[in-house]
Parts: sequence; C-alpha cells; structure tokens
Amino acid sequence: MALIVVCANPILKHFDQRAIQTSRQSKQETLAMLNPQTFLTLANPLRKYAAEKHRRVKRTLFQNGVFQDLPYLKIEETKEENVYKVIGHEGRHRTTYLPLLYKESTTNKMPVRFLGIGFDISTLFGKIVTVEAQMGTKRLQIKM
Repeated sequence: MALIVVCANPILKHFDQRAIQTSRQSKQETLAMLNPQTFLTLANPLRKYAAEKHRRVKRTLFQNGVFQDLPYLKIEETKEENVYKVIGHEGRHRTTYLPLLYKESTTNKMPVRFLGIGFDISTLFGKIVTVEAQMGTKRLQIKM
C-alpha cells in the first residue's frame, strides 16, 4: 500500500525543505510565513514585468522542482516601538510567479526569511509586529 502525502499548501512544495529547516531563529534571522501578496506589498515594487527573470524562475521550477533559497526581507528598527522598516529584499520575481501557478496563492503562505539589521531579531520570534513597506508608508501586521 502506497502512502500518498497531500500538501494542504501547494506553494510549500516549491521551496527546498532544507532551506526552510536551516532558516530558523537566530540573532540575525527568523522565518515567517507570508502570502505572496504580503511579501510583494512589503518589498520594493517591480517597475516593469521582467520576462527573462520569469523564464528563469519557470526553468528553475520545472528543472529542479524547488527554489534552493528562500525569499527574504531585511528590516531595521524605527524610532517607533514595535515598528520595523523593510530596507532590502530578494525574491520578488519568484513571488510574482507563484500566483500564476496557484489561484489560491493569496490564502496559502510561503516561507520568508526576515533578516534583522542592527538588532537582535530573535526577540521578535512568535510576536506580531508592524512592518513598513520598503517604498511608501504602507504598514502590515506580521506574525514572526
């Protein structure tokens, strides 16, 4: 009898499980689960559609089946208590491609590394914090 594993969140199968397991809580880094739209809201917006980058993302997925590294957001403390500002990112093209694969990607979540710049991010683990987008003043509540 074969064991069939059904993943309730199909997005997770596209990320290397070792990358997820090794991206755990430390003083510099923590892992949170975000839906793709939340990540894109916080990262610097794409100025234009990059067809070549999407082709590379598609090729990676269909050749390897998984992304070897996780998207990340670099954050720093602001002067306001419990408010953090995104100052860098990686992973927008991968993230914009996922909704093309899954219509339900707005409700499913993907692993995102949060890198704390200049502070001990491990103190945020398990807490809900306010994160301000890299561009503009949009703020979202994120569970670390």
